[in-house]
Amino acid sequence: MVKGGKTKWQGKSSDEENRKTRAGYYGNVSLIDEAVGEILGLLKQKGLYDDTLILYTSDHGDMLGDHNLWRKTYAYEGSAHIPFIIKPPKAVQLPADIVHTPCTLYDILPTVMGMLDSPRRFYTDGINLFRQKRQYLHGEYIYGYERKMDMQFVCDGNYKLIWYMRTGKKEFYDLKSDAYETTNLCKSEQHAARIRDFTDFLINTMRERGIDIVKESGTELKKYRFKLPYGMYGACEEKHSHDE
Repeated sequence: MVKGGKTKWQGKSSDEENRKTRAGYYGNVSLIDEAVGEILGLLKQKGLYDDTLILYTSDHGDMLGDHNLWRKTYAYEGSAHIPFIIKPPKAVQLPADIVHTPCTLYDILPTVMGMLDSPRRFYTDGINLFRQKRQYLHGEYIYGYERKMDMQFVCDGNYKLIWYMRTGKKEFYDLKSDAYETTNLCKSEQHAARIRDFTDFLINTMRERGIDIVKESGTELKKYRFKLPYGMYGACEEKHSHDE
């Protein structure tokens, strides 16, 4: 999406703009599918398919106008939910056809090496998806298209908590009944205990990194502004600071 000579990342668009943009995106997906099919066909033709490990994934999706947002970097499903499909060599027997554990790209290395029965340990937060499970997946994005969009999120595959550090805004979604994340349940009494569990996990995760995001009351999150030692527009002097 382009407006006024600049790439557009947010804002309402006309139905025609939405239609053309999504048609182009789906056309690109179809082209990739066709190319992958040609690769698989060639592997079968050469007799290599059964002995080949194939992993199909992506770095991100695209909002395509959902939430009046475009492009990537968001915790919403349109941006963050990507394919993760593994076809092992025929000689490798996996314990499951579908893994329900929330997963991320840094699971690729330990998962693939685990399929090779490699005893080597890796310095990564990733897990072997066929041997380990995680209750919550933590993610973040800092220095997005606009500072107010800096966020942390926690997801267990069924529910998702999003916290915007600079503004203090929180969102909580039931992904099973609200796949498009249109109903913010943060003030729902029915989900209060679950929201508290997700929030506690986020608090503890940040504390493990030496960052305290809890107000003195001990029950609320305080606004937090990251400053990295590098940035899009030059070096930063501090690693991080707080906005109370």
